[in-house]
Amino acid sequence: MAKEMVEKVIGRSRTAITFGELEAVKRVFKVSLAAIVVRLKQLNIITKTFYGELWAVILQRGLNQVGAPEPDSIAQEVPGRARRLRYAQLLRARFPNQRRLSCSG
Repeated sequence: MAKEMVEKVIGRSRTAITFGELEAVKRVFKVSLAAIVVRLKQLNIITKTFYGELWAVILQRGLNQVGAPEPDSIAQEVPGRARRLRYAQLLRARFPNQRRLSCSG
């Protein structure tokens, strides 16, 4: 999450933020609530004390565990480009002398 984008969405400094707001930010950046809270502290948007308070709630809800069910969960991304590149590589290996097909007439 780039600093400029985070500041645009959340602001440069916050003394309070609700979990509803964090969930809205999660929908924008498609990362976990824990990742958002850590990034807010890294960018000094929230204080160390407020970070501790938010992290205590995250621990209480078990949201720091890998694979923990989060509110408003995000569907897993399907890496289509990597699969297409691998398929093309396999085809080139199987048919090394084949010319590329062209859509232009």
